[in-house]
Amino acid sequence: MQEHGRLLAEPVLREDNVKVTPGLSQRSVDYFKHAAQKRRVPYRRMIRALVDAYAEKQGKG
Repeated sequence: MQEHGRLLAEPVLREDNVKVTPGLSQRSVDYFKHAAQKRRVPYRRMIRALVDAYAEKQGKG
């Protein structure tokens, strides 16, 4: 998860956000809450960064 932590520290251009309500497992939410707490960032921001990084990588294919 270090790569994702690095992504959170990089400056990012602001984009318009769209509200979505994903159904995540309790295990996933607990993981992100714990990981985010260790990095002192909001867990929702961490999830958003992960999804954004995935979309960016998939878009380059």
